[in-house]
Amino acid sequence: MKSSQIKILTKGIINGNIKKSCLIMFLSLCILIFFTALPVAANYFIASPVINISVILLSLLAFAFARCAFRSGSGAWFRFYERKNRTERFIYWFLPKRVLRSMGFYFSLFVRKLLWTLILILPGMLTLFSFAFLAYDSGLEFNLFLCGIAGGVTMTVVGLMFRFVIVQRYFLAQHIFVSDPKLKINQAIRQSCEMMNGRLKKTALFKLSFTPWFLLCAGILPTLYVWPYYRQSCTLFANEIKQTA
Repeated sequence: MKSSQIKILTKGIINGNIKKSCLIMFLSLCILIFFTALPVAANYFIASPVINISVILLSLLAFAFARCAFRSGSGAWFRFYERKNRTERFIYWFLPKRVLRSMGFYFSLFVRKLLWTLILILPGMLTLFSFAFLAYDSGLEFNLFLCGIAGGVTMTVVGLMFRFVIVQRYFLAQHIFVSDPKLKINQAIRQSCEMMNGRLKKTALFKLSFTPWFLLCAGILPTLYVWPYYRQSCTLFANEIKQTA
């Protein structure tokens, strides 16, 4: 199925469930705003630094729990779009033990992506820092400094591009994880890497095709439609890959 066909099918699915899809997005935004505002409010109304630090730490922990539950729940919501019990599959991930599994899953993904980020972006950043430090500490000729900065920027940009493509190897991980909750975290990630072999560039280009939609999200209201549209499109694209892998 072509990308354009996937997007057309997605619009039909979203238009039939636009209220619930937007509600999930709205609740996610509310959680983000609430746990961002809570430490600020504590700092404003409470003078004790110890209590403020405790509130900040508890807010971060509660946000991590809520965020992971919503990521897995929303992943299940869009994954089982053809099922009548998709709401139950969304709520399924909010039990404490399942939230902990979600936290372990997303932390594992975060570590893997962080390692790729360091490998691909760190050389360019070190080059920029080195030339900036040498210019500040001992002085450099302008042409040498300019070449060093240009090289560092080029390495960083190229690294970011490669990083965006390479991390698509984890694109199917969430879909596999929410489809089979009993599957081990490493197994879900490994299956994603195996199925995505040879499909990284295609997936990256598919995601980049949503750039005009993301530009509309400069306002809050378009986000309520664009986010479900993007997530549902990625789900159908993932299903297409899993069927052909």
